[in-house]
Amino acid sequence: MVGSVTALDLGGTVGLVHAPAESVGAWPLCAFEAQPHIEPPHINRVSWRFCGQSAGRRFSQLHAVLQEHIQKHRPDFIVKEEPILKRGKFGTSLATARALLGYDAIVEMVCAQHGIPVRDCKIQTARQMFTGDGTLRKDDKARIIDEAERRGFVGVDEHQADALAVLDAFINTAWPNRRRAA
Repeated sequence: MVGSVTALDLGGTVGLVHAPAESVGAWPLCAFEAQPHIEPPHINRVSWRFCGQSAGRRFSQLHAVLQEHIQKHRPDFIVKEEPILKRGKFGTSLATARALLGYDAIVEMVCAQHGIPVRDCKIQTARQMFTGDGTLRKDDKARIIDEAERRGFVGVDEHQADALAVLDAFINTAWPNRRRAA
């Protein structure tokens, strides 16, 4: 049985999209099935910018935002972008790693408090599934935004587009046969 899903793109700006269960059931089975410029199922989307504040303040704000979202929308599942921590010469800075892992921990904690299952999703996999392009580079944000707009999500920012890709990957992985069961 499908349920409502909230998807998160975690970073200095958090992208959040929420799909009620009826929207999940109508979600395209693949990128090529998505009809261009058709009004998509009712999806709530928003971005919050947490940059420029202390880590504790950002974590506190994310906690409050998630609590409010959960109380309002009651998601059955939450799926989030897996933190990307790079190694080597151009690796992730300590401050960025701390922020990404902190955001991740806050989501896990809030979901545990509310008894909501939470899943991770690799952003590269999500972007490839969303666009149907297996050669998509990690930094090709314009392509993700273009695909979101092609599907009818006009005016999305890069964070909402990534959250839509995460939502798409989760729905199509968790419920690949959802229409046959209905």
